[in-house]
Amino acid sequence: MIKSNSGSEEPSTATSSSTLSATFALENASEKLAQVREAVNKIESVNARFNSLSKLKPAPLDIDDLVDLDRAHQHVLWLDAIAKILEKYKSSKGQDLDILVSCHRAMVLIVSELIESSCVNLRSYSLKSLMYIRSSAIPKLEKDLESDLEALNYPKCVLGLEHESLQSHDVAHLKKFQKTYSVLNDLRLPEKVLKQFDLANTGKK
Repeated sequence: MIKSNSGSEEPSTATSSSTLSATFALENASEKLAQVREAVNKIESVNARFNSLSKLKPAPLDIDDLVDLDRAHQHVLWLDAIAKILEKYKSSKGQDLDILVSCHRAMVLIVSELIESSCVNLRSYSLKSLMYIRSSAIPKLEKDLESDLEALNYPKCVLGLEHESLQSHDVAHLKKFQKTYSVLNDLRLPEKVLKQFDLANTGKK
């Protein structure tokens, strides 16, 4: 009985083990197949996108586009240069005459360069910036010049120079007068700018 029972159990166990192995192998194969299909789908998707992009033929920039881009770039550069000049002048509060002269000279150069520019707004803005510096500085300089001349007792100071020596306070006023006059002379506008914009060498325009 014992032998008969053990003999009857062995075939059943072997069959069960074989069935499990086959089931596992089938599931494993199905999983691998699903992964392969997923990879294939990704490859096909990438190929489809590549083929779609390869068919695109973007139009190259023509000469007008390049000109517009260059103008925009130059426009930004001019605006940045003007802004820096105005910032430098404002930071000095008009007290530093050397800074005044350098800022004015820089703005004159910009205005001169933009005289024939087709960008009317940029040309107008540069001119207004130049006039801002002149209108805020020249009237005060002219007033200082008149005060210095009055302090020197002009024109008697000129007529009496051959016979009278200048006092120490007169020397100080004379040096101040010379400096103010020199600055005003440096602020004169070139003929090119005067004629183009119908201006006068004064800070009132």
